[in-house]
Amino acid sequence: MNLDNGTIKIGIDLVHGGGINYLSESGSSYNVVNVADYGRYIQQSYYSGPQPYIPDGATQNPTWSNWAWNPVQAGDSYGYTSQVLDNSNDGTTLYVKSIPKQWALRNVDAESTMETWITLAANRAQVRHRLTNSRADTTQYWAPHQELPAVYTIGQLEDLYTYEGNAPFTGGALTKIDNILGNGGWGYWNSSENWAAHVNSSGWGLGVFTPGANLTAGGFAGTPGIGGPYQGDTGYMSPLISETMDLYYVAHAPQPGTTMPGDFDSDDDVDGSDFLAWQQGLGFPNGAALSDGDADGDGGVDSDDLELWQANYGTVITSSESLGLAVPEPAGLAIVLLGWIMILSWRF
Repeated sequence: MNLDNGTIKIGIDLVHGGGINYLSESGSSYNVVNVADYGRYIQQSYYSGPQPYIPDGATQNPTWSNWAWNPVQAGDSYGYTSQVLDNSNDGTTLYVKSIPKQWALRNVDAESTMETWITLAANRAQVRHRLTNSRADTTQYWAPHQELPAVYTIGQLEDLYTYEGNAPFTGGALTKIDNILGNGGWGYWNSSENWAAHVNSSGWGLGVFTPGANLTAGGFAGTPGIGGPYQGDTGYMSPLISETMDLYYVAHAPQPGTTMPGDFDSDDDVDGSDFLAWQQGLGFPNGAALSDGDADGDGGVDSDDLELWQANYGTVITSSESLGLAVPEPAGLAIVLLGWIMILSWRF
């Protein structure tokens, strides 16, 4: 099921829980998403205890021994797919709701549902997602790193870049991350602009930006420079935020419509007029929108939203800043995945 606005095209796979399996420029069949296995879709995937997680009667994949609780939107490591409960496409919005599978177990449904909304606006795809847990296990577990999201690119995007400096969004020099999985695990770095990008030798590729994610994991598996969507060679990048995912937890992505929390009037800055919007919406119990002062997308307007406004007060978002790029005149298009911003097709 696809959306195409004449600039970008994005697709979700209803056979595999509604995970994002396609991303290209309109009119092109050059898909930059690696889908060599069910863990490589652009999708929801979360972690919690216990570790290992092996419920009574379940079988854990030996390849993933000692694996923790980990619902994955597309399916599990054995090749069983996640069930889609509901979906719709009205020409402007894709919606899907599914029951994820536990990644390391054989055909075990998670005690969760996942929902995703995708809309296109100009050169952006705005994606909102929700995890709803209803676990029988009442134990309070640790707060692991959550992949928000995990992005696996085609192997032809061989170079990985980020910004690690202490002067974000000022045009500082980029850092190339040289990390091959065969030489150890994925690399980790502090991403002060909250983004990373896999590009080819011409500087064209795909990036991901998650506001507030100062730690990023990534690298390359296989042979850099070769491989398409169904080959094992792949680039990986994932902004990380620590969060518990227990009990009856409901996780909401931020509201669509802005790349900077606190910009309630969507005019690309965070200022006094945004505070006024929050003040007027304060106490909104549910169903609040971004314009009402709901910065965190939980449907209400409260002190948490004010804290996000305060954290970003005085910020002016230029076109390159909103894409997380410290380069002049970025060419191409941005694909915004809520809480996640995907940048497709630019040149360093």
